Amino acid sequence: MNPPKTIGFPRMRNEVGEKRVFLPEFIQFLANHGMKVYIEEGYGARSGHTYEDYKRASLNTHQCSREEAFQKDVSIILRSPKP
Repeated sequence: MNPPKTIGFPRMRNEVGEKRVFLPEFIQFLANHGMKVYIEEGYGARSGHTYEDYKRASLNTHQCSREEAFQKDVSIILRSPKP
């Protein structure tokens, strides 16, 4: 089995005002280890992060639409567990 080569990170939209995201350092870690990372446009903005923060360390980080983020080998959304 081949490991996934692309990972999409769509924005979380279910909770109003939600600010949880994966930090730029985590995205950079994945990108620096050969993964092609695609983050939905605006990812991290509510937490004060810009696309440049995520892309800073690697050319393997790309901005995309929500639909494109879901079309990658793996898509990850950070969710809050229900109490």
